[in-house]
Amino acid sequence: MPFRVRVSRRPRTVLLGLRARPSGRELEQWDEIKVAAAEAIAALGGTITHHHAVGRDHRRWYLREVPQLFAGALRGAKAELDPAGIMNPGVLLEPTGGTR
Repeated sequence: MPFRVRVSRRPRTVLLGLRARPSGRELEQWDEIKVAAAEAIAALGGTITHHHAVGRDHRRWYLREVPQLFAGALRGAKAELDPAGIMNPGVLLEPTGGTR
């Protein structure tokens, strides 16, 4: 499977691109690679967050590193600005407003 790695010094970022022949298991393979890469990043003290935000794919690692003070502030802001919970529900906060 050909791949490309690009390392940026500022911010310190590793970008990994993969190209593979169709196998019918692309999403499963992508998830395996994503989990392995994210676990390695976390184990070495890196962060899963970046300027592209977090999203559902990164949520499990985000919850390990998010400061509770920030989560509380976000919960308060979301309660004021999105009381119906319709903006990106369940990504950074539970749809009910609590963190997972």
